[in-house]
Formats: sequence, structure tokens, C-alpha cells
Amino acid sequence: MNFSQILPILILVLGPTMLILLIWRGCLRRNALAPGPSRRVGLVPADLLIALGLMILGPALVVYFLPGTEPGQAETDTAKSVDTLAFAYRALLAQASGQLPPVLYLFWRASFVPRGLRLIGLIPAHPWRDLRWGVLGFIIAVPMVMATIQSSVLLGGLFGQEAPQIAHDMLKMLMDSDSHLGSILIIVSAVLIAPILEEGIFRGIVQSVMVETLGESRRWSIVIVASIVFMFIHADLATWEHWQALPGLLVLGLVLGWLYERTGSLWPSILVHTGFNLLNILLVFAVKQSAQPTP
Repeated sequence: MNFSQILPILILVLGPTMLILLIWRGCLRRNALAPGPSRRVGLVPADLLIALGLMILGPALVVYFLPGTEPGQAETDTAKSVDTLAFAYRALLAQASGQLPPVLYLFWRASFVPRGLRLIGLIPAHPWRDLRWGVLGFIIAVPMVMATIQSSVLLGGLFGQEAPQIAHDMLKMLMDSDSHLGSILIIVSAVLIAPILEEGIFRGIVQSVMVETLGESRRWSIVIVASIVFMFIHADLATWEHWQALPGLLVLGLVLGWLYERTGSLWPSILVHTGFNLLNILLVFAVKQSAQPTP
């Protein structure tokens, strides 16, 4: 048995082991998030609607003023003959027009409250603590997410569905990259930009608005709802292609949301998100390297 054959078994063992460890340590108790710091900065449901409006308005303006460069087009370009550099530019444009504005809005709203940027977790109050939580969260999240995806693949196999080799379009483009600059920009987009913007939206805005509206006693319910939204945002709702990855994304969202509520800082979640995206990219390059013919 080589390592590639042992790895799936190892993942299926480590994932449940991490879950058992969390249960044993009391991390999943109903009141486990009660000690989490308060971060009331005056966010209301209207702020969530404004953030959603900005996410829609930005790409709409791009389509209007720059026809042919729709940010959403990046998601379908892998089915066409499009070079990696063009794909990377469109991915960055999607982030700049659709995800950056609501995060800047959160920054602006929190800045009106004394220490608001710290309360919302944008400015770390305890950098070393956040780093420790980020590393711990990554060690916990990866086996659980991979085990969940592996279980979904096995379940799909029972119904005759083939396991997806690479689920995300951005990873597919990296696999077939024809541009070094395009590959670098895609990596920057996935590893550095996406974690900050997505955590700012899903944790900083969605979870914070819900906590201030529904109360801190409902943190677990809020984490679950935000994680479901996080999962569906990454889903191909038109075809449900690669659905096997969705349960894993739900687990990832739960870990990210748990970290945010437990620490009150966005940075542990950002670190875990960064590490997870980087790990996927490294796996793609490993697959690409192994697929190259040996001289």
C-alpha cells in the first residue's frame, strides 16, 4: 500500500477523531460560545441589506461600463478556451467589485463606535492569541473537512456518481495554466484576498448583524445559518455539479464561524481560510506534477 492509498483511510480516521476531541473538550456544548466577547457596534438588519446591495451593484456597474468583462464570467470561462491571465483578471475584478465594497462598508460602520474596529475583529487585539487559534483551527478543520468530502464521494459512488477530480473552477484553471503571471494572480486571489474579503462578509457582516439582532445567546444558531449561506454561495446551483464538496464547505464554515464567535476576531478565521485554500492549491500542483510524463 502506497501513501496515496493510505491517505483516504487516514483522513476518514482523523476527521471523526477531531470531532470526538471537540466533543470531549466541551467545544460543542450549547453554551460553549457564551464566553465569546461582545462586539456590539450598532449593526442592524438594514446594514446586511446595504452590504447585499453593494455586492449586487458593484458587478452591475462593471457590466455597464466594461461590457464583456463581467466578473461572473470567470466562473464559466474554464469551459471555454480562455487564457489563465484573462481568468485571473476577471476573478480579481469580481472580488474588487462584488466583495470589497461590503467589507469597506463594514469598516466604515464600525469606525463610528469607540474601538469599533477592534470589537468587530478587523483590528486584532491579541495577535499572538489569534495566531494560536488560527493554527489550532486549521489542524482541527482540515481532517474534518476532508473526511466529510471523502464520505460524500463514497456516498456518491454508491449511486454511480464519479468523484470530482478538482471541484473549483479556479483550481481547474491552475491545473491547465498557460501563464505564470496568471497563475500567480490566481494564487494571490485565492490565498490572500479571498479569505479576508469572504470572512469580512460572512463572519464580520452576516454573523455580527445576526448576533446584534437575535442576541448573543443564539450564537450557535447564527453560526449554522451563516455556514449554510457560505456553503450555498460556493455551490453551482444550476447544475449541482461537484455537490460532494458542499458538505465539506459547510463543516469549514462551521469551524470558521465558531472561531469568530469564540475569539471575537476575524483573523483566526482568515488564517484557517488562507491555509485551507493554500492546501488545495498545493494539492493541485502535486497532482499536476505527478501527471507530467517522466523523461
